[in-house]
Amino acid sequence: MLGFGGDGPLPEQVISNPWLVGARTSPGSDIRVFESAELQRLLVVVEPLRAQLNSSSWKKLVNVRSKKAGENVEIFMRMENGLNTGLTVIAGERKELAIIH
Repeated sequence: MLGFGGDGPLPEQVISNPWLVGARTSPGSDIRVFESAELQRLLVVVEPLRAQLNSSSWKKLVNVRSKKAGENVEIFMRMENGLNTGLTVIAGERKELAIIH
């Protein structure tokens, strides 16, 4: 299961992807930025993560899509015993994708 702050790993497609242009891991967070001229390559990165988030104890709080600008933001939160135990943000545009976990 995914977690926040090292509670669980990001999918392998996110961690070791050839379109990864920046990554920063610090206690409590993992930030990955991807760039590609082809949108399909970025979708390959994010779809396994979305599938994991949608099939677990995570709840989608925000889903904003701008067709005109080609920008998307999704925010997921995991609650356990009334406490926030995880937060994941997926933000993308036509050639760039950022995942904060």
